Amino acid sequence: MAKRLTAETKYRRMLAWLRREFPLTYPVSVRRVSLKHDCGTCGFQSRPWPIFKIEIARNQCAALQRDSLLHEWAHARTWHWAKTLQDDHSPVWGIAYARLYRRFLVWDYGRGTKKM
Repeated sequence: MAKRLTAETKYRRMLAWLRREFPLTYPVSVRRVSLKHDCGTCGFQSRPWPIFKIEIARNQCAALQRDSLLHEWAHARTWHWAKTLQDDHSPVWGIAYARLYRRFLVWDYGRGTKKM
């Protein structure tokens, strides 16, 4: 019988997997913080050096943190295509998010037992 993974182990494995399988154009800082009105945020800082900043609401359940991380990672993957903030959830972003989510379902925290 396989060992049951903790929520923290799953989160850390998922972040390492995203960094490895879906690298970004710039370095990324991912933190879990207190957010009052959002499940997660993604921003870009160009100075003093370019970096993506992803923040995930720590007061959410593990499943919502997971989905928020995938959502925000998709924003970072498509950032250079967005012309305005209104483009945040464009078709390009939707495709990137769907690809991330489908690959995540197959990967299954490294257990890889699910088939699509």
